[in-house]
Amino acid sequence: MPRTAENTNWAASVDSIVSRAPRSASHRDPLRAQVRLLALLSSAAPLNVLLGALASYVETWTEGLHCTVLLVDPTGRLLRPGAAPSLPDAYTRAIDPVPIGIGEGSCGTAAARREMVVVEDVERSDLWTKYAPIALSYGLRACWSVPIVDDAGALLGTLALYYRERRAPSTRETDLIQFASSLAAFVMQRHRDGERLRTTDARLEAAIWGTDIGLWTSDVGARGFILRMSSATPERATTPRGVSSSTMSLTIGS
Repeated sequence: MPRTAENTNWAASVDSIVSRAPRSASHRDPLRAQVRLLALLSSAAPLNVLLGALASYVETWTEGLHCTVLLVDPTGRLLRPGAAPSLPDAYTRAIDPVPIGIGEGSCGTAAARREMVVVEDVERSDLWTKYAPIALSYGLRACWSVPIVDDAGALLGTLALYYRERRAPSTRETDLIQFASSLAAFVMQRHRDGERLRTTDARLEAAIWGTDIGLWTSDVGARGFILRMSSATPERATTPRGVSSSTMSLTIGS
């Protein structure tokens, strides 16, 4: 089956996104983080692993930055942990789940408003009344969050940048978080499309091996155009899986 799941050229898309990434001002290794993310994108890695690699890559762009991703749950009313590679697990557990709504920290509010929310000082923000004591106990002072939205406009989650000092974003940092949100949307849609394709392939394989319909494939060989048919034939438990396969080839050409 040709992999034409709306045949997106993911490699070209990744190259295009990476070429626009801000240069690192951090001692962290951006090249290593970038290579790891790209390698994972070409694999069947779970979404939380992909998002962890994404967040680690984003953290190389600016010194003192902690990046987190929250995901919309199946009800569409809550945000659940997706990735927070440099924050304590205890903090992630303490704020989980985050309701989507105004006043639910930077992330819950950004998801509700569908726009970037900048909180320079969580201690003084009305949006952080419920969460400020938790954040402050872990040394977190500022949090900027932006919604992650797919190509169809559906809310996927939020991406947040935390800092340990009171801080407002510069123009460059505003561009950075918007770029990070686009990159997160790309990663999540790439994973979703990959999962759908793997599910389709698995169902097709099960259908082929569960019946005797066979499968035609084509190839261009040295002698011309080649058609091959593979079929599955039930056996009387003469093979480990009780199935043996046969292949027939037809060459068209010289």
